[in-house]
Amino acid sequence: MPRTNAAPIDAIRHIDSVAALACATSLSPRQLQRIFARETGMPPRSYLRLLRFRDAVAGVQGEESRLADTAAASGYADQAHMTREFHALAGLSPGAARRRTTGPFVASRDEPTLDG
Repeated sequence: MPRTNAAPIDAIRHIDSVAALACATSLSPRQLQRIFARETGMPPRSYLRLLRFRDAVAGVQGEESRLADTAAASGYADQAHMTREFHALAGLSPGAARRRTTGPFVASRDEPTLDG
């Protein structure tokens, strides 16, 4: 049976390092690099970084929890680590991202929207 390339890409969502992914999938780090380059256009570490950032953005925009709690839940070492990633990937701080989602032109969850 041919080996599927989707397994490492799906598995990285539940693993926090490329080394752990290599162990879990029984693939070498170089094999992982080739699969990720072919399937996503980026190395596994970059893909993992974007997944973590996506989780953090959703947490910052969707909850009123403390930013430190959002950072921990998203897999960052601390709030400062998450803030550096926000600046590097989005060009703004997590607090600014949160404020943008609650601005005067964005409906809150309690307000009715045009679609009902």
